[in-house]
Amino acid sequence: MLRRAAVHTKLIARRPLATRQALLLKDTILKGRTERAGAVVTVAGGHLRNYLYPRGVAVPATPENLARYEDLAASEAPAPVEAPVKPRAPTVTPSARTEYLEGGVRSES
Repeated sequence: MLRRAAVHTKLIARRPLATRQALLLKDTILKGRTERAGAVVTVAGGHLRNYLYPRGVAVPATPENLARYEDLAASEAPAPVEAPVKPRAPTVTPSARTEYLEGGVRSES
């Protein structure tokens, strides 16, 4: 597992917050695009510090974190992905009613 404790928030806060390189740990949507886990992306420093890092979605892309992620990814063999079986909707056969009521309806008193 990547060490989040090795990168303290104090270290993140000292650097300029314009843009930072982040290593994604989970699939996520950034700027309307789906980014895969393991991708190194450029994000705003504040977004990394305040959102991605505290939620465990990404860590700063340091050489140490990149090496650990490569070791972690190499040790985990990807499981084969099976296509989900879609349940078939029942077939509905329409039927027409041929019985009609002739004449008016009156109450018998």
